[in-house]
Amino acid sequence: MATKKDCNCNLEPTVVEIKMECARMVFETGTDYQKKEWDSTADKLYAWITRIDSKSSSKTAGKKADQKS
Repeated sequence: MATKKDCNCNLEPTVVEIKMECARMVFETGTDYQKKEWDSTADKLYAWITRIDSKSSSKTAGKKADQKS
């Protein structure tokens, strides 16, 4: 019987997977200019998504989580 230790699966996305998802979002929802400059747009989106130093964003996220409950 397989245990959690035997499972070689990792549910955390890798940096590459997150960057690929950012590029996909640019191509699916971006403007023509953003699609033309997709690599820099995806880098900006990745930086925004992975930013954790902003106190206001964590407060906003906490308020939204409270509203859903």
